Amino acid sequence: MSKPLVSIIIPTHNYAQYLPDAIDSALDQTYKNIEVIVVDDGSTDDTAAVVRRYKKRLRYYYKTNGGVSSARNAGIAHAKGEYVAFLDADDILDTEYVRKTLDLLLRQPRQVGYIYTQLQKFEAMSEVTQYPGYKGSYLTVSNYISASCLIRADIARKYQYDTRLVLYEDWDYYLTLLEQGITGALVNEPLVYYRKHGNGKSALDTVDAKTRLRSYHIIRTKHRKLYGMTQTALYLAWYLARRCGIVSGIKP
Repeated sequence: MSKPLVSIIIPTHNYAQYLPDAIDSALDQTYKNIEVIVVDDGSTDDTAAVVRRYKKRLRYYYKTNGGVSSARNAGIAHAKGEYVAFLDADDILDTEYVRKTLDLLLRQPRQVGYIYTQLQKFEAMSEVTQYPGYKGSYLTVSNYISASCLIRADIARKYQYDTRLVLYEDWDYYLTLLEQGITGALVNEPLVYYRKHGNGKSALDTVDAKTRLRSYHIIRTKHRKLYGMTQTALYLAWYLARRCGIVSGIKP
């Protein structure tokens, strides 16, 4: 019986200096039936030259800059695998990532649509995450699942990333799957090396408060069925007060 094909999608935008580490980690998987797809989201650096060094070992697609959500969606459209794994261009996969996540997913019932792992943070910070096993009620409070998941390709094609979001797009994605009865499962090992840049700030720290508020508002109203009428009404009251300057803070 042939092993299923796994597509590893690497979206990138002006990350030529990190991209070789990401590509090498994808190509060096112990599980060999893979394809690597690099989606260049309008880079203006040496990304294309970096990719050319790999010749026919991967597939490369250039698109006009539209953000990470549109780049992941483009990668999904080009993927030929039965399963899809996402890898940000500044991160690195453990060599056993595909083998271990796929092994767990193949043993799950159909409603389990994806597998996530712990993260090993590196560069500006060194720590291993302690994310919990999957629980939908936890997910409605905050996101604890990174973009680097292994997901069934038919699910990835049907439910895509919301291109309106420049922040919280992963959280929104997993909430969308939860609404459809699609859950995840955890491999409780740090199989993704997550690069912390500079002073260790996350994307959330570098985005202005207005953008954060807008992104959070999209998520809370888009997924109001998950939160129920009472929670949604309380949230909307807080949101209006926040817009009027009556209260502060990103979350109620």
